[in-house]
Amino acid sequence: ADADGPADDKLAIACGPADAGGPAHGLAYADGPAGNKLAIANCPADAGGSAHSFADADDPAGHQPAIANGPTDADSHAHNLADANGPAGDKLAIANGPADADGPAHGLADADGPAGDKLAIANGTADAESPAHGLADVDGPAGSNLAIANGPADADDPAHGLAYADGPAGDNLAITNGPADTDGPARSASPTPRGPANDNLAIANGSADADGPADADGPAHGLADADAPPTPEALPTASP
Repeated sequence: ADADGPADDKLAIACGPADAGGPAHGLAYADGPAGNKLAIANCPADAGGSAHSFADADDPAGHQPAIANGPTDADSHAHNLADANGPAGDKLAIANGPADADGPAHGLADADGPAGDKLAIANGTADAESPAHGLADVDGPAGSNLAIANGPADADDPAHGLAYADGPAGDNLAITNGPADTDGPARSASPTPRGPANDNLAIANGSADADGPADADGPAHGLADADAPPTPEALPTASP
């Protein structure tokens, strides 16, 4: 979400086929052809450190699908992910794409909805959890969002997770800071507030929100792992 930009400003995620390393290199695109992914470029960790990258579960240790490290863009620093290991103000840039909430390149697939249904990456109306910090729910009522809560600087705090804006208070998909997971599904355990190089941010499978039950496979509750089913012991638990 572009919290500071105009209503139609979007953060684009490129839509491409699974890359050479395997399905774990992309976000699953549920209503596309088999193997179609929202691709994240596959390259070694950039000069800023491996914390700029997602773990690549298929490739050798240290290989990462990288997110480019760039300065704040012309619109606002809200287009970037903070670089916890870099100098103050260093960001992980996400490209600012055209305003098209309906196109497959601009949305995460909604695994529970009809074919073609998307959870758009969009600048939604302020919701109860967090104004303009959320993924717009194009299927829900006006102003319905999957909010990214704005919380204190503590990787263990549930406020750093993806909040279910329409679920009970405190229901989150936690983003936890754990050790590098280079051999298996990109899920980390043993969260720590700050970790060493090769530390990754895992996306946990959280508790039920108002739209669906908690589920070990949890496609509606997180980013799908196209490579392997989740294992309960490997999943951090979102704090209530």
